[in-house]
Amino acid sequence: MSDTQPSVKRRLQRGLSLVELMVALVIGLIFSLAVLVVQSSLTKQNVVMSDAMQRDSQTRAALDLITRDLSNAGYFQNGPNLDNQCYLTLSYGVNGGNATVVAPAAAASEPSALPTTSTLSAQTDPNLYTPPNGNTSVVLTMTMATSTPQTGGPVKVIFPGQSPPNAPPNGTNLVLSQIPAGAKAGDTGLLRLQDFRSSNKTVCFQIPLSHIPAQSSTQPYSVDSLNNASLTPPINTPFQTKGYTGFQNALISAGLLPKGGQLGFGDFNGGPAGTVTLTDLGPPAQQNLQTVAYWVTNQSNSAGGQFPALMRAVINAQTGAVVGQPVAVSAGVVSLIALFGVGTSASGVTQYLTGKDVQAQNQLGNIRSVWIALVSRSLQPDVNTQYQSPATIAVTLPTPNNSYGHAFDYQVPAGARGYHYSVISTEVAVRNALWMSTP
Repeated sequence: MSDTQPSVKRRLQRGLSLVELMVALVIGLIFSLAVLVVQSSLTKQNVVMSDAMQRDSQTRAALDLITRDLSNAGYFQNGPNLDNQCYLTLSYGVNGGNATVVAPAAAASEPSALPTTSTLSAQTDPNLYTPPNGNTSVVLTMTMATSTPQTGGPVKVIFPGQSPPNAPPNGTNLVLSQIPAGAKAGDTGLLRLQDFRSSNKTVCFQIPLSHIPAQSSTQPYSVDSLNNASLTPPINTPFQTKGYTGFQNALISAGLLPKGGQLGFGDFNGGPAGTVTLTDLGPPAQQNLQTVAYWVTNQSNSAGGQFPALMRAVINAQTGAVVGQPVAVSAGVVSLIALFGVGTSASGVTQYLTGKDVQAQNQLGNIRSVWIALVSRSLQPDVNTQYQSPATIAVTLPTPNNSYGHAFDYQVPAGARGYHYSVISTEVAVRNALWMSTP
């Protein structure tokens, strides 16, 4: 009896064998690896989802910023008199001495010359960036006043007897009934011709106030826009050789002059029933007019790669100098599309046109709204290596439009279909157009 008790105790104290222990360790290792794989997959999926949500959030924030800028487009661009806003504003600006239209909002296919002489890097300069893979993207610009010019008022352009050879339209010398209070040599002036050729439309010219001679019994009030090296900074202007005749083609394109038509002295003296107003807009370097530009470019990351981004720059509309530096307002944007809703104050928007067609159809003065769409993509590809985005990202355009069809659909580049894409759009009323009393 006593001999069997140790044997029973030994059987009761028996543990796992080495084989059993190894099997248990293998099962635990497999389970741990499975948990790690699932956790890694979920983490990657969360990163992709977070990236997509962040891109959408940034894109919407960028649209809010564009909306804010567009809502101010044209705001007091031509002075405080809302009953006499410019239907068309013309300037030689800094665009190589060519006459340009200072529109509240405009868009052109990249690359497009902006009103800037700055030397930005190729990465941030819209003049040097071309949309890749043949996709359509635009440079969207809008011009507005940061403050309201207060100096200026009605003047009468007069010439004793025959108009002198240096008078408009061929020359630059304006003989006036008076000089507006506050007008100073070296500033930029806005010459406003109301009811231009009985069109019920106001035409405006941005002109340099180069010389304002002191008035005397032999010297009438006058202003000219010739070069003036004695000013700081000196004035060197195309007016020296072109006078006001350089604006004729722009007036013809806008339908305010007939084909082959020419400006005449009668256009500048307020006849037959119009009014001429001269406003001092201030020194060019402190110009209250600014142009805000948006465009799509490629930015570099710390890893040496590149990612698409929507850029924003503020430009002095007179000197062309960039105020500060362009900034990326939304990463992941691959295309910017803009259409302009045109119509009269009575009809509202009747159709949507590209910037090019707005000019071709003489609708610059009839822009009522701007429709914008941003196509964006995630910065990280999908964790599922088998995922493929559609080859074409459809962009639904507002109607009626000029039969653009699918011209603005985004064609996904080869090798980029592993990303997620989205399209967000909005429409913004151009406030200044709604306030204008003339259609």
